[in-house]
Amino acid sequence: PQKGDTAEDEPDAAEAPSGKSDPFAEKWAAAATKVEANLAKLGGIAGIDLTQVTALWTAIQKKADTGTYKEALDYIAKLSEAMKTAAKDAAAQAKRQSMLEAKWQQASAKLTPLVAEVLSQKSAQSEKIQAVWALIQSKVTATPPDFETALKAVGPLARSISEARQADAQEAQVEPAPGGVAAVEDGETLTA
Repeated sequence: PQKGDTAEDEPDAAEAPSGKSDPFAEKWAAAATKVEANLAKLGGIAGIDLTQVTALWTAIQKKADTGTYKEALDYIAKLSEAMKTAAKDAAAQAKRQSMLEAKWQQASAKLTPLVAEVLSQKSAQSEKIQAVWALIQSKVTATPPDFETALKAVGPLARSISEARQADAQEAQVEPAPGGVAAVEDGETLTA
């Protein structure tokens, strides 16, 4: 009986009709304790999605709350599988994130000096390059970092940098060097 119950009240649904406690109640209590401990461990894993696990656990607890401990216990195996899947998915995502971060570090090491060079030249592409670089930086400094999106933007950024460098090189070839300039005055060519 719970607090406030009187002797005339119906026996608790968790109790067997013989007056003895349900043998599954003790098993349920032990299983629930283990599940709670495992959920606490899983909750500490970065990037884990426990949405399905939490929904299933809530449904199982509702079964137990109505006194149907055997039914609740029958679902523990399914819950355990859902927990294992969530942990495996989180581990795979962490591995993928680590690989993407390593690729980003390589790309960043190559791009950073090129971006600085092109931006210092104030070319026609500078604004576009600055905008794309700012977007990339915002993605890699986000919480959690979005290396995948940043890496997708690397190709277009590299093309813009290449175009800017080519344009700058062509401008340098078109402009004659000082000292070798031929001046034209009154239709006559004079050498400086």
